[in-house]
Amino acid sequence: MTESGDPNENAMAERVLRSLKDDCKLARGFSSFSTAEEAVTKAINAYNTVRPHASLNYLTPHQMHQRKRKPKLRWYPYKKVRYGNVQYEAVFR
Repeated sequence: MTESGDPNENAMAERVLRSLKDDCKLARGFSSFSTAEEAVTKAINAYNTVRPHASLNYLTPHQMHQRKRKPKLRWYPYKKVRYGNVQYEAVFR
């Protein structure tokens, strides 16, 4: 949820959810909670270990996590002014 209801305030989370819905077909209904839980678990595993991400130089999140040296981020918050003078590269130090 965002304070103003603007999905751009939480763009990263919105993008992850869109990928899970589109790529892993999670937008459909499920016959039971356990079926839904299993589908979400598989989708998250695929998102982190199979699907390459452009913002991670086309590595998977798992591959990026295994690296000792992290690259500079290729994304930034939607509303830069709100976050002030933040050094985004410092996140991976």
